[in-house]
Amino acid sequence: GHLDLDYRIEAILVNCCDIRVVALALEELRVALAATNKQHVIRTGAYPNAFSVPPPGAANHTLRHFDSNITPDRLKTRAVEWMALGADIVGGCCGVGPEHIEALAKLRHNDDCNDDARAEKKELSSSA
Repeated sequence: GHLDLDYRIEAILVNCCDIRVVALALEELRVALAATNKQHVIRTGAYPNAFSVPPPGAANHTLRHFDSNITPDRLKTRAVEWMALGADIVGGCCGVGPEHIEALAKLRHNDDCNDDARAEKKELSSSA
């Protein structure tokens, strides 16, 4: 599709959706942003929900149950995939609780630690 990005958009997120469709949506978003030459200016991310998959044709027809299979570790694993696709904002919507967000925060903390370690290693190698 066509994206009109004449506005001062800072980020585009895939929100309130099934975690199983986020990667596809982010890939489509990445392609659309690349066509505008703004893929390095506009941040992307996802805030999926933890509802069970609706029966075919029943989207938004009734309130669904939370999917207990969407554990903090599973969400964290998916978030790593999304980050590999360029997402730098990750969180959760309905059914994603504090324990899920804690897992994502640890992922971010580990990423920051890895960045610090890489910077320190680079600094050490350049001073040798």
